[in-house]
Amino acid sequence: MEKHQAFLKMMARKKSLSKGDEGGSSAIKVTSGLGGTPIHVVHPALKLTDTTVPPADTKTKDVDTSKNKTKRKSAQEKTPSPTKRRKVGSSVLTNVLDPTIHVSNRMQFNLNAEEKKPFKGMSPSESLNMAYALIARASVCLNYTASTTRPLLVVELENAQKELEEMKKKNTTLTTRVEELTKTAEDDRVSADNKLKEAPNKISSLQQSVDDLQLDLLKMTSQRDKVTKERDAMEVERDKLVTENASLGDEICSERQLGFDQGIAQCHYFFQTPLTHPDFDIMKIYVDRKLVDLST
Repeated sequence: MEKHQAFLKMMARKKSLSKGDEGGSSAIKVTSGLGGTPIHVVHPALKLTDTTVPPADTKTKDVDTSKNKTKRKSAQEKTPSPTKRRKVGSSVLTNVLDPTIHVSNRMQFNLNAEEKKPFKGMSPSESLNMAYALIARASVCLNYTASTTRPLLVVELENAQKELEEMKKKNTTLTTRVEELTKTAEDDRVSADNKLKEAPNKISSLQQSVDDLQLDLLKMTSQRDKVTKERDAMEVERDKLVTENASLGDEICSERQLGFDQGIAQCHYFFQTPLTHPDFDIMKIYVDRKLVDLST
């Protein structure tokens, strides 16, 4: 808004200077349309063509303009100018604009000596940059006054702001995800550290268990050897007992045979019984008034 007011003040000063200029061209009025809506009318005789730059007329210039020409030439030598420039093919528009347009009340290209002072010593590129700046300022002011659509930069700025908000949301989501992953990784790291800390204790306990098992194995091995020795000794003793039992059985049988023979001999001596008889068998026993074999 401050730039707009400064531009209005500059154009008002230009208007006051143009009123005092006697060499001003005649004005062509531009009427407004229906309903007070401003209509921008372009001069029908205004036509732009591509032509070469005509040589400057040195006869119509005074001593000051000759000095300015020398300065311009030196500036042009430093800054290369284009080979072709756009030139107005007819009379320049010097008409009064619609009074409802507050950008400017007059556009005049026939400047007086006082208006030409700011442009002395300017190079073509500088004047062209100023023209572009004034055109851009006029476009901004017209858009502001006529309440037209906002400039493209504002729309692009809004789009950029929307994209920035979307990027912020995405960045927030990514930040949250990164924090979650970082927290998960930190938890995993802490768990791994705890397991690593517990691992030596478990290793020592397992080593102690292995040592105990080895001691038990040694004890069991010694006990097995001892039991094996005892088993061997018992087998020897068993064999010895079996031998003794067999010898005792033979002795018992011999004593029984001897006793039986003595009984038969006594019977033969006292009762005159025969010494041999089929029933005189030591391997038989008397059961139920019968002699049966011992095996049965």
